[in-house]
Amino acid sequence: MKQREAADEMHISREHYSRIENGTRRISLEMLFILMNFYGEDANTILCIKGGKYVE
Repeated sequence: MKQREAADEMHISREHYSRIENGTRRISLEMLFILMNFYGEDANTILCIKGGKYVE
């Protein structure tokens, strides 16, 4: 899926989505839930946390 398509589905700009994806923008709790629902993943996966530690 392209960034534009994902951003449109989440009702945010492509630029905003790109900044989130690249890690240059922090996300709100609300955006975390939007991403979790959109991708069907838990918070740890969205936030790249494994074993209680951030992984790149």
